[in-house]
Amino acid sequence: MEPWSAEEGHAEVQFSLGNVFAKGEGVQQDYTEASKWHRRAAEQGHVGAQFSPGFMYKNGQGVQQDYAEAAKWCREAARQGHAMAQFSLGLMYAQGLDVQQDYAEAVKWYRRAVEQGYADAQGNLGTMYFNGRGVQQDYAEAVKWTRRAAK
Repeated sequence: MEPWSAEEGHAEVQFSLGNVFAKGEGVQQDYTEASKWHRRAAEQGHVGAQFSPGFMYKNGQGVQQDYAEAAKWCREAARQGHAMAQFSLGLMYAQGLDVQQDYAEAVKWYRRAVEQGYADAQGNLGTMYFNGRGVQQDYAEAVKWTRRAAK
């Protein structure tokens, strides 16, 4: 029989409960509790929940700030097609946040988020073209992606 509660291990319910605590909806906002429930769902492969621990570790919300853990969880969600995780992973590579700074890798993840219409990634891709980081400098491409992001 499939579990139907967070305590029984239902990943979607765990993710939702984590969101309730993160947003303080009907309960006192508690990032530690949110992190606990998101992590449980993430460990079961819930893609939205996998991005949440990455975000929380990056910002030190409910957990001690840890860029390596942030990168690990963002990478898991990004590989499964989570656009915001792909964008965040691109940022980590562009900035060298506990991953080796790698502009080409940043561009790769920005492109994956762009394929899903993620506007922030479009803008960052435009910046990469403008500065020639991870791609050959190309002002026409820079303008193209920056305009798409502005729409």
